[in-house]
Amino acid sequence: MVSPVAVQMNLHPTMNWDSIDIVEAFKKFKQKTQLVFKSFLKGITDEEKVSYILLWTGEKGLDLFNGWDMSEADCNNPDTLLEKFERHLEPRSNHRIHRYEFQGLKQDPQETIDNFLSRLKNVAEKCKFRDKEERIVDQLIWGCAHKEVQKSLIGKDTLQLIETVDTAKAFEATTKQMASLTLQTSSLNSSVDIVSSHRTKHTRKQRTCQYCGTDHEFNNRKKCPAFGTHCKACGNLNHWKKMCKLTKSQKYKPQFSKRSGNRRRYIHAQQQEQNTSEEKFLAVGAINVHEMGKDDQKENEAYTTIRIQKKSGKKRINIDLRLKIDTGAQSDILPVNFYKKMFPEHMTEEDKIEE
Repeated sequence: MVSPVAVQMNLHPTMNWDSIDIVEAFKKFKQKTQLVFKSFLKGITDEEKVSYILLWTGEKGLDLFNGWDMSEADCNNPDTLLEKFERHLEPRSNHRIHRYEFQGLKQDPQETIDNFLSRLKNVAEKCKFRDKEERIVDQLIWGCAHKEVQKSLIGKDTLQLIETVDTAKAFEATTKQMASLTLQTSSLNSSVDIVSSHRTKHTRKQRTCQYCGTDHEFNNRKKCPAFGTHCKACGNLNHWKKMCKLTKSQKYKPQFSKRSGNRRRYIHAQQQEQNTSEEKFLAVGAINVHEMGKDDQKENEAYTTIRIQKKSGKKRINIDLRLKIDTGAQSDILPVNFYKKMFPEHMTEEDKIEE
């Protein structure tokens, strides 16, 4: 009796007559049929087995059976019936076609050697090779996706299938391990680069300010706390006393006195605002104004005299220049007679400056 569970699970085999390889399809059908007769249909008679076989082969199988001239004894023998189907289908299989297919088998780049070997064996079964193992070894070498494996195996005169497979598997395992190691190393280097880059950016953004002496971001000048404030040492804008470069180069002592009704002032060169730490600071020392009187025509103008030392060989020449005080000018005009005193070697006989 058929098991109810087997019926519900639809475990009975069926023959696929539309298969491209119909001989192979019938071999699997026969194998499944024998398994069924040994399991949940165990104990049934041969006549019942024949009935089941004809039902499972469908309309096509039943038509073939009706066209055969078989004795009553053969018709009731399940083994004889299965062999009859095999002999009928065998001519439709061409081993030369399968050999052509076998020669074209190649290992896919991501395919394991075990899967490739399984495909080779399945096709080799249909090729009717006299030395099937030798042909499988040859095709495994030529179809292998790894050139290193091919070079290693081609140089050997005699090869067993198991030796060939072991060599290919060893290379496969080594390749996977190296790929894993490379991935780990790449990940580690990437992490180091990220940390290094982060530290570099942090270092560039956060450093001691040359104007206020504190640490803050430098992407905006106005973020400096000294911006817009006056230095308590020199009175200039945008820096604090502790970072004043003028007071570091000399002791600054403001002087205020009166002489002839005029104020005596201590004037210094105006510090040029610096945008980057790489710019050099240039300042002229304090200038003591001896006279600063009012001109009738130009009341707001002030003049002073500054002495400049010029080295000429081993001698030093003192040159007095009367200058108009202008703390914000980027350049000034120098009279020719003063230039002649300072740089006589650059003057021509006609009192012209050499170009």
